[in-house]
Amino acid sequence: DNTARIGLRRSKRLSTSWIRTLSLDASHENYEVGEESDTSTLLIPAIAFDHKVADQDVYPTRGRRFLVEFLGAGKALGSDTSFAQVKASARYIRALGENSRLIARAAAGTTIKADFDELPPSVRFFAGGDESVRGFDFDSLGPEDAEGNVIGGANLLVASLEFERRLRGNYYAAFFVDGGNAFDDVDFDPAAGTGLGIKWRSPIGPVRVYVGFPLTGDESSPRLHLRLGADL
Repeated sequence: DNTARIGLRRSKRLSTSWIRTLSLDASHENYEVGEESDTSTLLIPAIAFDHKVADQDVYPTRGRRFLVEFLGAGKALGSDTSFAQVKASARYIRALGENSRLIARAAAGTTIKADFDELPPSVRFFAGGDESVRGFDFDSLGPEDAEGNVIGGANLLVASLEFERRLRGNYYAAFFVDGGNAFDDVDFDPAAGTGLGIKWRSPIGPVRVYVGFPLTGDESSPRLHLRLGADL
């Protein structure tokens, strides 16, 4: 794929825990999806609301975050196609005693479209990867064409539950279970993965290494996943 994109952002703090962001993105995309190739020009206005509450920024023992975004494009505004989309994600962290934490996350999305085949990959939903269903490659899950190529879906639903326990000092062990998929209409066929991880609580934030194993599908090989940055 070859994509040129430019965008504007304006954020405003509505309260101590809520931030509103207005954005406008213009993109031109040359892409291949399955056996088809095409180009797409989109002008996408969006509004997002971000809510975060935590007792610490880098390594919270209690916290939550919720993000919802409304976006779309229209032929009347100069785009090649019209669609409307809603995306939402949530995270929750709770300490279990002094040395353990429970981390839950979920993401969902839906698309209202005139013709889904006209949408480029950048606005389709895929699943799989470090922040989705671990045990599967990045964006390797979703509806497929007749040749078995993943082409993305109009909807998304994924969730994860992770338990971590301090080993020694700033090192932790983790066990996780992930599930979900991208899909069209109500044809939801969830994939699932599980695995183990090691975390280092570094001065700039957690560094995580996971080994994920797929529980569904034809693949059985483990996948290595690396993630950096704050939990929320």
